[in-house]
Amino acid sequence: MIYLATNCDRKFYETKPKTIIESLLKYKSEDMEIMFFQIGFNEKIDGVIDVEVPLEEIVESKRFDVDNRPFYVCLESGEFTKFYNFNDDDILILLDYDIIQQRPFEDYDYDVLNNLKDGEFYLSRNGYGDNNHSYNEADIVCMNRDILGDRPPFRMYNCGCQVGKISTWKTMYEEWKKIYKEWEEKCKHHATGQLVFNYIGNEKNMIKELHPSFHSSWGFHLLKHFTRDKKFYLVEDEKLVLFNHHVWHPHFI
Repeated sequence: MIYLATNCDRKFYETKPKTIIESLLKYKSEDMEIMFFQIGFNEKIDGVIDVEVPLEEIVESKRFDVDNRPFYVCLESGEFTKFYNFNDDDILILLDYDIIQQRPFEDYDYDVLNNLKDGEFYLSRNGYGDNNHSYNEADIVCMNRDILGDRPPFRMYNCGCQVGKISTWKTMYEEWKKIYKEWEEKCKHHATGQLVFNYIGNEKNMIKELHPSFHSSWGFHLLKHFTRDKKFYLVEDEKLVLFNHHVWHPHFI
């Protein structure tokens, strides 16, 4: 089974646009399920598998010490696998809550899913310039690259859309549990998890690169784009992006 999943807490659900759920339902295909990890609440939505995630049962993926939010849950750790009875061969695409699906899946998108192997994550680059590496991310997020220690720089990928088999998500979670405290002690920003995920993914050679037409954003550095009717396009072939990120930005709402 293929799951298109997103997640948020009660505050986000009650105050932010629900465009991602609406768009996933609009383009829902018979071979996919829509899943909504609801952190600390439960809301029944027709056509959606709602999975209640009690805040008190989250161990390695929540933070109450970040400077820019009251608390933060980072399900990219893979801890979500504890809250639903998945099969290891299931594919789960984890999407940030500020994403919309803009079109149906096409042949290229299905090729990505059909070619996915155990131990692989498909992700998009976090930017397309020479500064798209861990030193730059640490400077921006933590304002201190010492968090990286003596680790050599590694390429950064955006964690707003992550494609992997459940077996791979479980592997990520086991690796996450070994090191996440070290990183969180040194950086008090909610995006610390993106650094952790990228470090593990690069260190274990788990990351495969998505074409920007699968997942993209106006904010991905040096990616050429334009808008038409409030929709995001790539300049290269004017192909409508499947998953449009950061759609709460004023340019797109």
